[in-house]
Amino acid sequence: MPSLPCLQVFGMPCAFLSTVFLAFGFAAPAGAQILLPEEVLHFADIVLYNGKVLTVDRDDGNFSEQQAVAIRDGKFLAVGGSERILSMAGPNTRKIDLQGRTVVPGFVNSGSGAFASGDWSKTTQVGSQIVLESGSEEGPPSMQKIVASIRSLAARAKPGDLIYLAAPDAYPAELRAWTFRDLDSIVNENPMAIVMGGSNVVANSAMMPLAVIQQVVTRKDQNGKVWGAQQAIDRKTALLLCTRRAADFIDRSQAIGSIDPGKLADLVVLGGDFLEVPDDQIASIPVEMTMVGGAVVYERDKN
Repeated sequence: MPSLPCLQVFGMPCAFLSTVFLAFGFAAPAGAQILLPEEVLHFADIVLYNGKVLTVDRDDGNFSEQQAVAIRDGKFLAVGGSERILSMAGPNTRKIDLQGRTVVPGFVNSGSGAFASGDWSKTTQVGSQIVLESGSEEGPPSMQKIVASIRSLAARAKPGDLIYLAAPDAYPAELRAWTFRDLDSIVNENPMAIVMGGSNVVANSAMMPLAVIQQVVTRKDQNGKVWGAQQAIDRKTALLLCTRRAADFIDRSQAIGSIDPGKLADLVVLGGDFLEVPDDQIASIPVEMTMVGGAVVYERDKN
């Protein structure tokens, strides 16, 4: 590991730098050189360590797995072993012990969260329980009624339960214009999707990537029926498609799509082991934290 030059660093004499280091709590014997990782021009803002970091740093499923990642100025600073990454932390660095949890790159989508429904469930249900909705109201329900139904379903759900709402045939046009952000503002812990007219779906952030990954891995619909088993892919390939390849598709692979130094620090911390949970439980892995550009936009314990 390289040492800082002993005469000058960035045009500043060592005597001045010694004062700076002492101000940050560093002390060294007289004549000793101060050793810091080469990435440290200043300390990392956030360090996540003691986990499983799936970097998706290759164009195939043989991407590297690391223990820790450092973030500074909204970008990934470094990935590697926990000891090395922790050495980049300073007195004001937020240090997050992952306790073995999985970190994946931020999932990349078109920005709407609305897509063709394909084999998605066409019934309203919470987990495995089908919910019968009252159909006595004449005419299309109001948005207030639909929002109330969403809140009612979310209140029934246990942690990890998938929630589906089959919208009435005559649903308000405003609902069709919803994006994942609208649904996130009501339900952000449980994965949820609203099926509209049997042909379109709007899903929240928790539902979109993991549910889609589970579906392409298992080729099962919500009722357990297998469709096109020969088209199933492994979960590493599915993760690649939702991150790095998706970034390629929208021509942003230089900035997002993988956990590489220099890229925007978009990531998701999962509450289960993405590579080890049974295929049928991928969609139920809880999302513990989401970061966009190094900023925490969702933290399960605080929402």
